[in-house]
Amino acid sequence: MCECLSVYEIQEPSSTFYTPQNKISLLSRLDKMTKDVRLELEKQGFEQSRIHVERMLNMRFEGTDTALMILPTKNDGDGKEEDFEAAFKRVYKAEFGFLLNMNRIIVDDVKVSPPSSV
Repeated sequence: MCECLSVYEIQEPSSTFYTPQNKISLLSRLDKMTKDVRLELEKQGFEQSRIHVERMLNMRFEGTDTALMILPTKNDGDGKEEDFEAAFKRVYKAEFGFLLNMNRIIVDDVKVSPPSSV
């Protein structure tokens, strides 16, 4: 079995607000994209048990033009599911030192890819 890293990924534009209602459709899109990436990697000869993917949203505060690609960790939110909002606020505050709490969050892109640090 080849230990090569495949660079196959899927990224799609989104342009939607991150709201509880939209979260459901965003996660659904991520689920479909995850399935598609896994199928492609299996076609390339990777064993299913060795395929790991990262699910990300490219997010920014409304009124800004700086988007951040967000990959939630188990420490974001309650740890029960991917909490992109908590992850975005954590990364944004670490990057810029403050949060824009009055602004809504926009999702510019949805992305699924193999981990970049394999």
